[in-house]
Amino acid sequence: MSKWVGLFLVLMVSTLSAIEINIKFDDGNQITYTLPEIEQIKFSPTADSSLLFCIYFDHSDSLCVNLEAIKEITFSEIEDVSIEDAAKLSTLLSISSLKNYPNPFNPTTTIVFNTAIQGKVKVEIFNSRGQLVSVLMNKQLSVGDHSLIWNGTDDRGREVASGVYFYRVSVNEDAETAKMLYLR
Repeated sequence: MSKWVGLFLVLMVSTLSAIEINIKFDDGNQITYTLPEIEQIKFSPTADSSLLFCIYFDHSDSLCVNLEAIKEITFSEIEDVSIEDAAKLSTLLSISSLKNYPNPFNPTTTIVFNTAIQGKVKVEIFNSRGQLVSVLMNKQLSVGDHSLIWNGTDDRGREVASGVYFYRVSVNEDAETAKMLYLR
């Protein structure tokens, strides 16, 4: 997973009270907050296509820092966190809201996803044996919501057989994979 992941993370601070977020900057400085102090953590794009890492506090204050100035973001006490709470933290992904509809599908399905970082996005379809069936997209995309349609064909335009297929969305080095069912 890349160094900077995620677009939005709303923290449920009542269940994550033992966790501290520690932010280390390239200049050697660091700051630490406990999660009960924090209302929201958000990655926000700027006009020049960079990202800001913003922490919003429950007393209406905020701290926004350009991600380029941050060396590392870590969470303490992670071993004391339940699986559900760790899942909330793991939602900080460069690719989110990955789904397709309808599923099962025939003759087409729409694949939707959100990218939290600008970068080279590749959308690939694989069969259940892991063989590449089709490359639906391979281009630079900006931050935001995206969708594309797969019509159940391979890269040569031939209709594929009924069965389970996997689609993988990659942004730079990060990738997420999901399953879909094609019924002919």
